Amino acid sequence: MPVVRYPLPGARECSWAEFKNRYPDDRLYSIEILTGGPNLQLGVYDDSIKRGQVGPEDKACRGFSSPMMASDDVPPHQFYRIRIQSGVILHLLNVVSGDSWDITKSHSFVRPFAYLIHHQQKVKDEFKRLSSLASSRATSNSDENELETGDPRLVMSVKDVLDDICVYINFVDSELVPLYHQFENTNDASQTIQFDDL
Repeated sequence: MPVVRYPLPGARECSWAEFKNRYPDDRLYSIEILTGGPNLQLGVYDDSIKRGQVGPEDKACRGFSSPMMASDDVPPHQFYRIRIQSGVILHLLNVVSGDSWDITKSHSFVRPFAYLIHHQQKVKDEFKRLSSLASSRATSNSDENELETGDPRLVMSVKDVLDDICVYINFVDSELVPLYHQFENTNDASQTIQFDDL
């Protein structure tokens, strides 16, 4: 799926049908999150039947199975996949990680989102650098309204670039980093850890 040319800075939680399909009147955000609980596998199955990918007699969904989804211990609401649809955010991840994501295509990340959490501090450092650059331009009354990303495919205003990155940083800090620390300092032997969180 191609990235959104000018996404709305924000994170949108989606059901399976919303995450899988894109409708003409959808508002397209920088980040989309597949959320669900114990009924998520049923939603995947229903959508597969509608698409003719499985018949009503099939007991499993092709291409989407997880022991966690079939478990009675699944929390009522959690994140399963995160799709980044912003070329700016993907470019930033390339810069801080040394990887080479194709910034013309959206990318999905699966739980436990270790890649995003691992690079979070470097993302924050790069955001500070870009913010400082934007600030110095503002104080020098520069007419340049675009922030240099180093990639000719990403021509956006300073405000749009910084807004996109800020939304991403806030999302990872508030929603993903706590997942990384959720089992620290626990002495509760009855607490179970799901395989997908390892």
